Amino acid sequence: MRLSLAVLAFLALPLAARADEKIKTLFKKCAPATVYIENKPNEDGSYSLGSGSIIDAAGVIVTNHHVIEPCLKGDREVKVFLFDGRQFTGEVFAETKPLDLALVRLKDSPGGLPTIEWADSEAIEVGEDVIAIGNPDGLKWTISQGIVSGKRQDMIQTTAALNPGNSGGPLIGPDGKQVGVNTLSSYADRNNIAFARTSNVAKQWIEQVTAGDVDSAVTARYNDPDYGFSCTPPQGWRLLEDNDKVAFQRIAWEGDESAFRVFFVEGEGKRGVRKHSEDQEAVLKKDLKKYKRLKLDFYDFRGKEDAYGLVYRFDWDGAGYSSYQVTVNDAGNAWTLRFTTPEAKYNSLVPKMDETIQSAKWTSDPGGAQFVSPERVLETWVQSIRNSDADLFLACFDVPAYLDSLSSGAWTKANAAGRKDMEAKFRKNVEDMLKTGTLAKQVEKGVRILSATVEGDTATVGLISVSDTGQTVIEEARLVKRGERWFLTGFGESKIYEDPGEKKDPGPTRETKRKTYKDAAKSFSVSHPATWSCGAQEFEGGVIVHSFSEKEAASNPTAHTIVGVADLRKDLAQDALTEEELDTLTENVLAGVKSEFKAQFKVKSKKKSKLGGLDALEVHYVGRANAMAPEYDCRLWVAYRNGWAYMATVMHKTGDDISPEYRKIVDSFKATGKR
Repeated sequence: MRLSLAVLAFLALPLAARADEKIKTLFKKCAPATVYIENKPNEDGSYSLGSGSIIDAAGVIVTNHHVIEPCLKGDREVKVFLFDGRQFTGEVFAETKPLDLALVRLKDSPGGLPTIEWADSEAIEVGEDVIAIGNPDGLKWTISQGIVSGKRQDMIQTTAALNPGNSGGPLIGPDGKQVGVNTLSSYADRNNIAFARTSNVAKQWIEQVTAGDVDSAVTARYNDPDYGFSCTPPQGWRLLEDNDKVAFQRIAWEGDESAFRVFFVEGEGKRGVRKHSEDQEAVLKKDLKKYKRLKLDFYDFRGKEDAYGLVYRFDWDGAGYSSYQVTVNDAGNAWTLRFTTPEAKYNSLVPKMDETIQSAKWTSDPGGAQFVSPERVLETWVQSIRNSDADLFLACFDVPAYLDSLSSGAWTKANAAGRKDMEAKFRKNVEDMLKTGTLAKQVEKGVRILSATVEGDTATVGLISVSDTGQTVIEEARLVKRGERWFLTGFGESKIYEDPGEKKDPGPTRETKRKTYKDAAKSFSVSHPATWSCGAQEFEGGVIVHSFSEKEAASNPTAHTIVGVADLRKDLAQDALTEEELDTLTENVLAGVKSEFKAQFKVKSKKKSKLGGLDALEVHYVGRANAMAPEYDCRLWVAYRNGWAYMATVMHKTGDDISPEYRKIVDSFKATGKR
């Protein structure tokens, strides 16, 4: 039972890793623009998955051809997961097998997405540091570090660890720019090396397939700021800036020599769609040459005849055109979606027209609105902060009720002019607040939305976030239901948040606010101070390392509590180890640690102990990485259960007085790995 020294050296590695603030900064910068890509399930139920990077804020993603290949025989669609938790459907619109590259565009993209800038791959040199971000084996947003170990015009060789699932993700240079697209497909039979397609080759191909205009590949979904209507125009179509020239037009796009226009007439729907169709045709016959109706159908909308479709032909400047429009009576207002195209292109564009019309969500459509549940309202509100979108921010609120709450009833008492002035000032305050980015920084620290408590037409939702002082706080969002939609009416006072399952710490430190930390694999949990820094990192061989330290010392930590978890099922199938086997496991761990403390390593004691109720060996050792490095004093616990190896240690500079909380984290350890 001999484990790899490289795998077991993890107990020393986190000190160097956490001291490298540059790597952390690069990850924080680039991870939000890295995506997780998942194909539809295969016949055997398995999934093909990989990574990608957002190269255009409108929603264009570059990845590997072999990542998206399973979907090419079907609808060319994949699931795309963003770092902030949002999920979209992606459509493959360009791919090349020889270069192992592909481009994916997000359907219903909101725009304003984080991006990674391309680097000049010619400029990076052998020996320079690089990092790879991706989703190996479905473990989301991991980071591995290495150097450029070789390069040629179309490929970069790197020592950064890449595993299945990293494919398509970015290889990042020291300046935080993407120097390559990670790929493993052509090199699966070669060990201990990894390759990335160079950024210059990828850029050149992308420029060819998009005619140099990546932004034109994706047309973001339109959300009407005033009435809640939304739709997704055909992809790649350009926005038309002619609203002031076309009566009642809300927005329009052009592409394929065609145009798609959205019209809105307030109150017009109350007259009925049949009357609207008669008036519409009267106008068309007057304004167009050789108008000819080809089709007129009336449809049920919301349980009654409240929509119609009209197809007609006309001549303009000597050329023949066809138009296809759908008009809907939506809550008494008339919306018209109209496609106009050269007659010869009409049949080929009908699928795009139908898809666009079917994508539409109406003011009174509870199924597609962003306000159908209290939780969705909070999600939309957080999104508006991320995107500095004042219109979307305000759409989440019942503004009168919110202003009345803020002003202790002054809004209700004010006259019409006073109310309008208060609303204008509120909007200005929101716009100024979003411009400062203060709330956006708060959101980026992490926001968790709890399930709503609903009582009739009112609801409360817990919103957990990290305060400016680093404390985890919770505040209560209050909402009210108006018709089919929920709106925010205010927020309660922020309070320190405590996990329901947190461990109460009696004694002198009972005032310390604590959180329960559980790893993604659900293999263990520990209790730690709420204000402390904690993070996880994956190492070669499947070891996951979790490090805890005082936040004020995070930039140059002198102490850590570290918990390592290794899944040894392939090597050790038994539920428990004998004393001899546990001793062998511990010696293997120490051998790995010794390989990192090259200048000095001395075991002071080893004895039987407990780790979370499990039989463990406790080792006291000291070590020094090199002649110039400080000596570290370390306590190590090694335990095993159900194929999981658990390793915990407290490390600090020799002679330093450290907080007792470091040991308390170890004492709170609970093994939860199950088979």
